[in-house]
Amino acid sequence: KKLNQLFDHFKIYGMKQRWLLHNILGVGIIVLIGVCAYSLIITNHYYSNVLSGLDTRAKSAASFFENYIAKSYAEYYDSAYRFIETFEDSDIIELQFINSSGKMMISSNNITGGTALDGGDINMALSTGLVASWNGKNSMTHERVMAVSAPIIYSNGTIIGVMRYVTSLRVVNRNVLINVFAAVGVGLMIMALM
Repeated sequence: KKLNQLFDHFKIYGMKQRWLLHNILGVGIIVLIGVCAYSLIITNHYYSNVLSGLDTRAKSAASFFENYIAKSYAEYYDSAYRFIETFEDSDIIELQFINSSGKMMISSNNITGGTALDGGDINMALSTGLVASWNGKNSMTHERVMAVSAPIIYSNGTIIGVMRYVTSLRVVNRNVLINVFAAVGVGLMIMALM
């Protein structure tokens, strides 16, 4: 009934016009649902890939520290400092070493030691002893980031600190946006061909 009122309001009369409008609306809704679904899938795909890469790095590096380096706090700090000095991916990923109180010790981006950091991943890693992740807005740079924190654990089970990898989501979000715009373009072409 409401659809008929809409037809009357816009002076759409006749079976052919109404049939055409029904088809256009139907296809438009299907295209809109398709574009939304594609957008969600592509966003999840990109974010999952970034998270998987950070997670793998964090686990393997933390395991190295646990097995070969972290015998004392002083050794942990010295090893972290040396590791930062030789870290080659600092242009795309920030590496942070965090103490057992959740404060920054050292960073590949020269962030001041003792700085409090954004994200619940650090506290989660410290409290559970498990690798934790977070994505959100960095309060210092105001850009979206993803972080993965891996606890570094003594042989007696004590957590000495956290190794954290952080990366900007700017490029990822741009790629997602390009894909969404492409999907919208395809949707509009489908509508135009009707």
